Amino acid sequence: MGYRSNLSSATSGVERILASRMREAVRFASGEAKRLVSRGNSPRIRFGDRMVGTNPSAPGEPPKVVTGALRSSISHSVERVPGKIKGKVGVTEGITSRYARALEYGHAGGKIIRPVHAKALRFLPGHAASFVGALRKKFQAEAIEEDVVFVKSVVQGALAPRPFLRPAVLGNRDKIISILLGRGA
Repeated sequence: MGYRSNLSSATSGVERILASRMREAVRFASGEAKRLVSRGNSPRIRFGDRMVGTNPSAPGEPPKVVTGALRSSISHSVERVPGKIKGKVGVTEGITSRYARALEYGHAGGKIIRPVHAKALRFLPGHAASFVGALRKKFQAEAIEEDVVFVKSVVQGALAPRPFLRPAVLGNRDKIISILLGRGA
């Protein structure tokens, strides 16, 4: 009478269950991140070829939605490697990823912004009166024409963090652990 081990089939069964739970956990966490960035930002106005919100989030709050591009770029994945199952929640690599990183962690600013297709940057009236006023004072604008301001360059200011991924995961830690342990959401 020989001994037959079922260890490999039992191990692969456990790995399938854990991978399924990990998929459920990262799906939940990415859904929470999308929920955090779904607060409205109205009124919105068109600024050149871009849509901008006139009621931005405060430092420390998750960013408010303007176009939905950030929300659309939030994704999740599960990777099975020998002996490990890795779940990831983040932003897909692309145009939005730099923006997302700046929102999540903030940035020091200091970058000089210059016009690419013109001789000056143009700031339109109605975008934010205080912004136009600050431009006039700070940059001694070269030309002012009924609240339209033209400048040769501006220095991008610092941006305080507006986290949305970390709160989605860390703020739901117990729920995510519960999903991973098979106790449901």
